[in-house]
Amino acid sequence: MRTITKLEFLKHCLKYKVGVTQKRWYVTAFTIPLLKETDLVDYHEGDIAVKADGLYAVLQKEDDEAVGLEFVKLSDYKPKEPLYRWTDEVTVDSDWLDNLQKEEVTSIGILILNAVAFAYPVGKKIPFLNKRGMKPSTIEHAIAIRLANTDEAVDGSISMAEAIQCIDGMNFLEFVGTFTNTAATPKSITAPKGARELKEKLFRENKDKLGDSVEVTKIANQLQAFDKEYLKDDPAAQAYFTGKATASRTKLHYFGGQGLDFKEGSNNLITKSLGEGIETNQSEFPKWMNDSRYASFSRGGKTAQGGYTYKILQRSLSSLIIVGKPCETKKGHKRVIEKGDFSKYVNRYYKKGEGWVLFKSVEEVVPFEGKVLEIRSPIYCIEPGNNICYACLSEHYKHSPDGIVNISAAVSSIILNTALKLMHNSAMGAATIELPDLAS
Repeated sequence: MRTITKLEFLKHCLKYKVGVTQKRWYVTAFTIPLLKETDLVDYHEGDIAVKADGLYAVLQKEDDEAVGLEFVKLSDYKPKEPLYRWTDEVTVDSDWLDNLQKEEVTSIGILILNAVAFAYPVGKKIPFLNKRGMKPSTIEHAIAIRLANTDEAVDGSISMAEAIQCIDGMNFLEFVGTFTNTAATPKSITAPKGARELKEKLFRENKDKLGDSVEVTKIANQLQAFDKEYLKDDPAAQAYFTGKATASRTKLHYFGGQGLDFKEGSNNLITKSLGEGIETNQSEFPKWMNDSRYASFSRGGKTAQGGYTYKILQRSLSSLIIVGKPCETKKGHKRVIEKGDFSKYVNRYYKKGEGWVLFKSVEEVVPFEGKVLEIRSPIYCIEPGNNICYACLSEHYKHSPDGIVNISAAVSSIILNTALKLMHNSAMGAATIELPDLAS
Protein backbone atom coordinates (compact mmCIF):
# COMPACT_ATOMS: atom_id res chain seq x y z
CA MET A 1 0.00 0.00 0.00
CA ARG A 2 1.37 3.39 -1.00
CA THR A 3 1.88 5.90 1.85
CA ILE A 4 3.23 9.44 2.20
CA THR A 5 4.35 11.57 5.15
CA LYS A 6 2.59 14.84 5.85
CA LEU A 7 5.77 16.81 5.08
CA GLU A 8 6.17 15.08 1.72
CA PHE A 9 2.53 15.82 0.97
CA LEU A 10 2.94 19.49 1.91
CA LYS A 11 5.95 19.78 -0.38
CA HIS A 12 4.02 18.16 -3.24
CA CYS A 13 1.09 20.56 -2.79
CA LEU A 14 3.30 23.67 -2.67
CA LYS A 15 5.61 22.63 -5.48
CA TYR A 16 2.83 21.69 -7.91
CA LYS A 17 0.31 24.31 -6.72
CA VAL A 18 -2.40 21.81 -5.80
CA GLY A 19 -4.63 21.83 -2.74
CA VAL A 20 -3.18 24.97 -1.15
CA THR A 21 -5.10 27.23 -3.52
CA GLN A 22 -8.44 25.77 -2.38
CA LYS A 23 -10.26 26.78 0.81
CA ARG A 24 -11.45 23.25 1.59
CA TRP A 25 -7.82 22.06 1.81
CA TYR A 26 -7.24 24.35 4.81
CA VAL A 27 -10.47 23.23 6.50
CA THR A 28 -9.11 19.69 6.72
CA ALA A 29 -5.39 20.45 7.04
CA PHE A 30 -5.56 22.87 9.99
CA THR A 31 -8.54 21.61 11.96
CA ILE A 32 -9.30 18.36 13.80
CA PRO A 33 -11.60 16.36 11.50
CA LEU A 34 -14.14 13.81 12.66
CA LEU A 35 -12.81 10.53 11.29
CA LYS A 36 -15.66 9.00 9.34
CA GLU A 37 -16.40 8.20 5.73
CA THR A 38 -17.41 11.30 3.78
CA ASP A 39 -19.72 11.45 0.79
CA LEU A 40 -17.42 13.80 -1.16
CA VAL A 41 -16.84 12.34 -4.62
CA ASP A 42 -15.52 15.33 -6.57
CA TYR A 43 -11.88 14.98 -5.56
CA HIS A 44 -8.97 16.86 -7.13
CA GLU A 45 -5.25 16.30 -6.84
CA GLY A 46 -3.95 17.70 -3.55
CA ASP A 47 -7.23 17.22 -1.68
CA ILE A 48 -7.27 15.55 1.74
CA ALA A 49 -9.75 12.70 2.08
CA VAL A 50 -11.19 11.91 5.52
CA LYS A 51 -11.81 8.22 6.23
CA ALA A 52 -12.61 6.18 9.31
CA ASP A 53 -9.01 5.01 9.72
CA GLY A 54 -7.26 8.35 9.13
CA LEU A 55 -6.47 10.97 6.52
CA TYR A 56 -5.50 10.28 2.90
CA ALA A 57 -3.76 12.46 0.31
CA VAL A 58 -5.44 12.53 -3.09
CA LEU A 59 -2.66 12.11 -5.68
CA GLN A 60 -2.13 11.03 -9.25
CA LYS A 61 -1.54 7.31 -9.65
CA GLU A 62 2.15 6.40 -9.94
CA ASP A 63 1.64 3.54 -12.36
CA ASP A 64 2.59 4.80 -15.85
CA GLU A 65 -0.25 2.87 -17.41
CA ALA A 66 -2.84 4.00 -14.86
CA VAL A 67 -4.79 7.21 -15.24
CA GLY A 68 -6.63 9.04 -12.50
CA LEU A 69 -6.38 9.70 -8.78
CA GLU A 70 -5.81 7.45 -5.79
CA PHE A 71 -5.97 7.74 -2.02
CA VAL A 72 -2.53 7.65 -0.38
CA LYS A 73 -2.53 7.25 3.38
CA LEU A 74 -0.77 9.97 5.42
CA SER A 75 1.42 7.67 7.49
CA ASP A 76 2.31 10.06 10.32
CA TYR A 77 -1.11 11.63 10.91
CA LYS A 78 -2.16 11.53 14.58
CA PRO A 79 -5.91 11.29 15.32
CA LYS A 80 -7.46 14.06 17.46
CA GLU A 81 -4.78 16.48 16.26
CA PRO A 82 -4.66 18.83 13.27
CA LEU A 83 -2.57 17.57 10.35
CA TYR A 84 -0.60 20.85 10.35
CA ARG A 85 -0.21 23.81 12.67
CA TRP A 86 0.72 27.25 11.38
CA THR A 87 3.65 27.43 13.81
CA ASP A 88 5.13 23.99 12.98
CA GLU A 89 8.80 24.36 11.97
CA VAL A 90 10.01 22.95 8.66
CA THR A 91 13.32 22.99 6.82
CA VAL A 92 12.88 23.90 3.14
CA ASP A 93 15.06 24.60 0.13
CA SER A 94 14.83 25.78 -3.48
CA ASP A 95 13.04 22.57 -4.50
CA TRP A 96 9.94 23.72 -2.62
CA LEU A 97 9.28 27.18 -4.10
CA ASP A 98 10.69 29.32 -6.89
CA ASN A 99 11.59 32.21 -4.57
CA LEU A 100 13.61 30.05 -2.16
CA GLN A 101 17.28 30.60 -2.92
CA LYS A 102 18.81 28.64 -0.02
CA GLU A 103 17.89 26.27 2.78
CA GLU A 104 15.64 27.96 5.36
CA VAL A 105 14.15 26.94 8.70
CA THR A 106 10.71 28.48 8.82
CA SER A 107 7.12 27.87 9.93
CA ILE A 108 4.38 26.33 7.83
CA GLY A 109 2.42 29.57 8.04
CA ILE A 110 5.27 31.69 6.65
CA LEU A 111 5.93 29.05 3.99
CA ILE A 112 2.33 29.10 2.74
CA LEU A 113 2.21 32.90 2.82
CA ASN A 114 5.31 33.11 0.63
CA ALA A 115 3.83 30.56 -1.79
CA VAL A 116 0.35 32.03 -2.20
CA ALA A 117 1.21 35.75 -2.01
CA PHE A 118 4.64 35.82 -3.68
CA ALA A 119 5.97 32.72 -5.44
CA TYR A 120 2.79 31.83 -7.35
CA PRO A 121 2.02 35.34 -8.69
CA VAL A 122 5.57 36.62 -9.37
CA GLY A 123 8.04 33.70 -9.03
CA LYS A 124 11.53 34.78 -7.97
CA LYS A 125 10.87 38.53 -8.14
CA ILE A 126 10.17 38.72 -4.38
CA PRO A 127 12.72 36.69 -2.38
CA PHE A 128 11.48 34.40 0.41
CA LEU A 129 10.48 36.49 3.45
CA ASN A 130 11.28 34.50 6.58
CA LYS A 131 10.10 36.71 9.42
CA ARG A 132 7.80 35.73 12.26
CA GLY A 133 4.93 38.10 12.98
CA MET A 134 4.96 39.87 9.61
CA LYS A 135 2.57 42.80 9.37
CA PRO A 136 0.56 43.64 6.24
CA SER A 137 2.79 46.71 5.83
CA THR A 138 5.87 44.45 5.55
CA ILE A 139 4.27 42.49 2.73
CA GLU A 140 2.93 45.58 0.99
CA HIS A 141 6.39 47.17 1.14
CA ALA A 142 7.99 44.11 -0.46
CA ILE A 143 5.59 44.57 -3.36
CA ALA A 144 5.73 48.38 -3.55
CA ILE A 145 9.52 48.71 -3.84
CA ARG A 146 9.48 46.40 -6.87
CA LEU A 147 6.44 47.90 -8.57
CA ALA A 148 7.12 49.03 -12.14
CA ASN A 149 6.54 52.66 -13.12
CA THR A 150 5.16 51.43 -16.44
CA ASP A 151 2.28 49.13 -17.36
CA GLU A 152 4.64 46.26 -18.20
CA ALA A 153 7.17 44.70 -15.80
CA VAL A 154 10.82 45.22 -16.81
CA ASP A 155 14.18 44.19 -15.29
CA GLY A 156 12.66 42.02 -12.55
CA SER A 157 10.07 44.58 -11.48
CA ILE A 158 6.41 43.76 -10.77
CA SER A 159 3.60 44.92 -13.02
CA MET A 160 0.37 46.29 -11.58
CA ALA A 161 -1.46 43.15 -12.69
CA GLU A 162 1.06 40.98 -10.81
CA ALA A 163 0.79 43.21 -7.72
CA ILE A 164 -2.99 42.70 -7.74
CA GLN A 165 -2.44 38.92 -7.88
CA CYS A 166 -0.18 39.20 -4.80
CA ILE A 167 -2.87 41.15 -2.93
CA ASP A 168 -5.47 38.57 -4.01
CA GLY A 169 -3.28 35.88 -2.46
CA MET A 170 -3.12 37.82 0.81
CA ASN A 171 -6.90 38.29 0.79
CA PHE A 172 -7.36 34.54 0.25
CA LEU A 173 -5.24 33.74 3.31
CA GLU A 174 -7.09 36.39 5.32
CA PHE A 175 -10.29 34.43 4.71
CA VAL A 176 -8.58 31.22 5.85
CA GLY A 177 -7.84 32.96 9.14
CA THR A 178 -11.55 33.16 9.90
CA PHE A 179 -11.76 29.43 10.66
CA THR A 180 -8.22 28.53 11.71
CA ASN A 181 -6.37 30.14 14.59
CA THR A 182 -3.84 29.52 17.31
CA ALA A 183 -5.53 28.01 20.36
CA ALA A 184 -4.74 29.43 23.78
CA THR A 185 -2.81 27.31 26.28
CA PRO A 186 -3.17 27.37 30.08
CA LYS A 187 0.20 29.08 30.28
CA SER A 188 -0.72 31.81 27.82
CA ILE A 189 -3.71 32.96 29.89
CA THR A 190 -2.18 32.72 33.37
CA ALA A 191 0.49 34.63 35.26
CA PRO A 192 3.72 32.97 36.41
CA LYS A 193 4.11 31.95 40.02
CA GLY A 194 5.50 34.84 42.05
CA ALA A 195 4.39 37.54 39.62
CA ARG A 196 2.48 39.61 42.18
CA GLU A 197 5.22 39.23 44.78
CA LEU A 198 7.86 40.47 42.32
CA LYS A 199 5.72 43.47 41.38
CA GLU A 200 5.16 44.44 45.01
CA LYS A 201 8.88 44.04 45.76
CA LEU A 202 9.85 46.35 42.88
CA PHE A 203 7.29 48.94 43.95
CA ARG A 204 8.59 48.87 47.53
CA GLU A 205 12.18 49.27 46.40
CA ASN A 206 11.26 52.21 44.18
CA LYS A 207 8.47 53.78 46.25
CA ASP A 208 10.13 57.23 46.14
CA LYS A 209 10.57 57.10 42.35
CA LEU A 210 7.05 56.14 41.23
CA GLY A 211 6.40 59.70 40.09
CA ASP A 212 9.19 59.33 37.52
CA SER A 213 7.90 57.84 34.25
CA VAL A 214 11.35 56.52 33.34
CA GLU A 215 11.60 54.56 36.60
CA VAL A 216 8.07 53.17 36.12
CA THR A 217 9.06 52.05 32.62
CA LYS A 218 12.11 50.27 34.06
CA ILE A 219 9.85 48.39 36.49
CA ALA A 220 7.54 47.40 33.61
CA ASN A 221 10.54 46.17 31.61
CA GLN A 222 11.71 43.97 34.50
CA LEU A 223 8.24 42.46 34.90
CA GLN A 224 7.93 41.85 31.16
CA ALA A 225 11.35 40.14 31.14
CA PHE A 226 10.15 37.89 34.00
CA ASP A 227 6.98 37.12 32.04
CA LYS A 228 8.89 36.47 28.81
CA GLU A 229 11.04 33.86 30.57
CA TYR A 230 7.86 32.15 31.79
CA LEU A 231 6.39 32.04 28.27
CA LYS A 232 9.54 31.26 26.30
CA ASP A 233 8.60 27.66 25.47
CA ASP A 234 4.87 28.27 24.97
CA PRO A 235 3.78 28.10 21.28
CA ALA A 236 0.58 30.09 21.79
CA ALA A 237 2.42 32.91 23.55
CA GLN A 238 4.89 33.18 20.69
CA ALA A 239 1.99 33.77 18.32
CA TYR A 240 -0.09 36.08 20.52
CA PHE A 241 2.23 38.24 22.60
CA THR A 242 4.13 40.50 20.25
CA GLY A 243 4.10 44.30 20.08
CA LYS A 244 1.32 46.00 22.03
CA ALA A 245 -0.17 42.64 23.05
CA THR A 246 2.72 42.43 25.52
CA ALA A 247 1.48 45.64 27.15
CA SER A 248 -2.02 44.15 27.40
CA ARG A 249 -0.68 41.12 29.26
CA THR A 250 1.28 43.41 31.61
CA LYS A 251 -1.94 45.28 32.47
CA LEU A 252 -3.81 42.00 32.97
CA HIS A 253 -1.32 40.29 35.30
CA TYR A 254 1.05 42.92 36.74
CA PHE A 255 -0.13 46.56 36.87
CA GLY A 256 -2.13 49.06 34.85
CA GLY A 257 0.80 51.38 34.21
CA GLN A 258 0.85 55.10 33.58
CA GLY A 259 -2.73 55.86 32.58
CA LEU A 260 -3.76 58.69 30.27
CA ASP A 261 -5.33 61.78 31.81
CA PHE A 262 -6.84 65.07 30.71
CA LYS A 263 -4.57 67.00 33.11
CA GLU A 264 -1.01 67.63 31.96
CA GLY A 265 1.64 66.33 34.36
CA SER A 266 -0.77 64.42 36.62
CA ASN A 267 0.46 61.22 38.23
CA ASN A 268 -2.03 58.66 36.97
CA LEU A 269 -0.05 55.53 37.88
CA ILE A 270 -2.26 52.45 38.26
CA THR A 271 -0.49 49.94 40.51
CA LYS A 272 -3.13 47.21 40.45
CA SER A 273 -3.64 44.76 37.58
CA LEU A 274 -6.93 43.95 35.90
CA GLY A 275 -6.58 40.45 37.31
CA GLU A 276 -6.62 41.91 40.82
CA GLY A 277 -9.73 43.92 40.02
CA ILE A 278 -10.49 47.62 39.61
CA GLU A 279 -10.62 49.48 42.92
CA THR A 280 -13.72 51.62 43.34
CA ASN A 281 -12.33 54.12 45.86
CA GLN A 282 -12.16 57.82 45.07
CA SER A 283 -8.44 57.90 44.31
CA GLU A 284 -8.08 54.81 42.07
CA PHE A 285 -11.36 54.41 40.18
CA PRO A 286 -11.03 57.75 38.28
CA LYS A 287 -7.59 56.67 37.00
CA TRP A 288 -9.08 53.69 35.18
CA MET A 289 -12.01 55.71 33.89
CA ASN A 290 -9.89 58.66 32.70
CA ASP A 291 -7.57 56.26 30.90
CA SER A 292 -10.52 54.86 28.94
CA ARG A 293 -12.21 58.25 28.40
CA TYR A 294 -9.02 59.88 27.15
CA ALA A 295 -8.52 57.12 24.59
CA SER A 296 -12.08 57.58 23.34
CA PHE A 297 -11.60 61.35 23.19
CA SER A 298 -8.40 60.93 21.17
CA ARG A 299 -10.23 58.74 18.69
CA GLY A 300 -12.73 61.49 18.01
CA GLY A 301 -11.09 64.79 18.90
CA LYS A 302 -7.37 64.42 18.35
CA THR A 303 -7.69 62.88 14.90
CA ALA A 304 -8.54 66.39 13.74
CA GLN A 305 -4.85 67.24 14.22
CA GLY A 306 -3.97 64.83 11.42
CA GLY A 307 -6.31 66.56 9.00
CA TYR A 308 -5.18 70.01 10.07
CA THR A 309 -1.51 69.07 9.66
CA TYR A 310 -2.24 67.67 6.22
CA LYS A 311 -3.76 70.97 5.10
CA ILE A 312 -0.86 73.03 6.46
CA LEU A 313 1.76 70.80 4.82
CA GLN A 314 -0.10 70.77 1.51
CA ARG A 315 -0.23 74.55 1.45
CA SER A 316 3.41 74.84 2.42
CA LEU A 317 4.82 72.28 -0.02
CA SER A 318 2.41 72.30 -2.95
CA SER A 319 4.56 74.81 -4.87
CA LEU A 320 7.56 72.47 -4.84
CA ILE A 321 8.14 70.69 -8.15
CA ILE A 322 10.08 67.45 -8.56
CA VAL A 323 12.29 67.69 -11.63
CA GLY A 324 12.82 64.56 -13.73
CA LYS A 325 16.52 65.27 -14.29
CA PRO A 326 19.32 64.86 -11.68
CA CYS A 327 21.00 68.02 -10.41
CA GLU A 328 24.80 68.21 -10.30
CA THR A 329 25.25 68.12 -6.55
CA LYS A 330 28.45 66.54 -5.24
CA LYS A 331 27.37 66.31 -1.62
CA GLY A 332 25.05 63.97 0.29
CA HIS A 333 23.84 63.31 3.83
CA LYS A 334 26.09 60.91 5.78
CA ARG A 335 24.17 58.05 7.37
CA VAL A 336 25.10 54.88 9.27
CA ILE A 337 23.33 51.96 7.56
CA GLU A 338 21.40 50.16 10.32
CA LYS A 339 19.88 46.70 9.96
CA GLY A 340 16.28 47.80 10.49
CA ASP A 341 16.56 50.59 7.92
CA PHE A 342 17.65 48.65 4.81
CA SER A 343 14.36 49.17 2.97
CA LYS A 344 14.55 52.95 3.46
CA TYR A 345 17.51 53.18 1.11
CA VAL A 346 15.96 51.28 -1.80
CA ASN A 347 15.57 53.63 -4.79
CA ARG A 348 17.99 56.10 -3.16
CA TYR A 349 21.44 57.05 -4.45
CA TYR A 350 24.71 56.73 -2.50
CA LYS A 351 28.07 58.23 -3.33
CA LYS A 352 30.75 56.01 -4.84
CA GLY A 353 33.92 57.77 -5.86
CA GLU A 354 32.87 60.92 -7.68
CA GLY A 355 29.52 59.57 -8.83
CA TRP A 356 26.19 58.31 -7.50
CA VAL A 357 24.95 54.69 -7.49
CA LEU A 358 21.31 53.61 -7.10
CA PHE A 359 20.22 50.98 -4.57
CA LYS A 360 17.72 48.88 -6.54
CA SER A 361 16.87 46.33 -3.84
CA VAL A 362 17.27 45.53 -0.15
CA GLU A 363 19.83 42.88 -1.08
CA GLU A 364 22.13 45.58 -2.46
CA VAL A 365 21.93 47.53 0.83
CA VAL A 366 22.68 44.62 3.18
CA PRO A 367 26.50 44.47 2.57
CA PHE A 368 26.81 48.06 3.83
CA GLU A 369 25.39 47.30 7.30
CA GLY A 370 27.23 49.32 9.97
CA LYS A 371 29.06 51.46 7.41
CA VAL A 372 28.78 55.21 6.87
CA LEU A 373 27.46 56.12 3.43
CA GLU A 374 26.83 59.48 1.83
CA ILE A 375 23.19 59.33 0.73
CA ARG A 376 21.86 61.75 -1.84
CA SER A 377 19.38 64.06 -0.07
CA PRO A 378 17.05 67.03 -0.74
CA ILE A 379 19.11 68.90 1.88
CA TYR A 380 21.95 69.22 -0.63
CA CYS A 381 19.93 69.45 -3.83
CA ILE A 382 21.15 72.38 -5.98
CA GLU A 383 18.28 72.41 -8.45
CA PRO A 384 17.50 76.13 -9.06
CA GLY A 385 14.20 77.75 -8.18
CA ASN A 386 11.49 76.15 -6.08
CA ASN A 387 12.43 72.69 -7.35
CA ILE A 388 13.96 69.43 -6.12
CA CYS A 389 15.45 66.86 -8.48
CA TYR A 390 14.08 63.33 -8.24
CA ALA A 391 17.57 61.83 -7.69
CA CYS A 392 17.99 63.74 -4.40
CA LEU A 393 14.57 62.57 -3.27
CA SER A 394 13.92 59.05 -4.58
CA GLU A 395 13.83 57.16 -7.86
CA HIS A 396 10.11 56.63 -7.14
CA TYR A 397 9.40 60.27 -8.03
CA LYS A 398 11.20 60.36 -11.38
CA HIS A 399 7.94 60.68 -13.29
CA SER A 400 5.90 62.43 -10.56
CA PRO A 401 6.44 66.21 -10.64
CA ASP A 402 3.68 66.73 -8.02
CA GLY A 403 4.78 63.79 -5.88
CA ILE A 404 5.85 65.98 -2.95
CA VAL A 405 2.22 65.96 -1.76
CA ASN A 406 2.56 62.23 -1.05
CA ILE A 407 5.30 62.97 1.47
CA SER A 408 3.24 65.62 3.26
CA ALA A 409 0.33 63.16 3.43
CA ALA A 410 2.61 60.52 4.99
CA VAL A 411 3.68 62.94 7.77
CA SER A 412 0.07 63.83 8.67
CA SER A 413 -0.82 60.12 8.53
CA ILE A 414 1.66 59.42 11.34
CA ILE A 415 -0.06 62.01 13.54
CA LEU A 416 -3.45 60.55 12.70
CA ASN A 417 -2.37 56.98 13.51
CA THR A 418 -0.86 58.06 16.83
CA ALA A 419 -4.25 59.40 17.92
CA LEU A 420 -6.15 56.36 16.66
CA LYS A 421 -3.85 53.89 18.41
CA LEU A 422 -4.67 55.36 21.84
CA MET A 423 -8.14 53.81 21.54
CA HIS A 424 -6.71 50.29 21.37
CA ASN A 425 -3.81 50.17 23.80
CA SER A 426 -0.92 52.26 25.00
CA ALA A 427 2.23 51.70 26.99
CA MET A 428 5.00 53.99 28.07
CA GLY A 429 8.52 53.29 26.89
CA ALA A 430 11.96 54.78 27.43
CA ALA A 431 14.97 55.13 25.17
CA THR A 432 18.58 56.01 25.90
CA ILE A 433 20.08 58.58 23.55
CA GLU A 434 23.71 59.63 23.68
CA LEU A 435 24.12 63.40 23.32
CA PRO A 436 26.68 63.15 20.48
CA ASP A 437 24.20 61.02 18.49
CA LEU A 438 21.42 63.53 19.14
CA ALA A 439 23.57 66.44 18.00
CA SER A 440 24.69 64.68 14.82
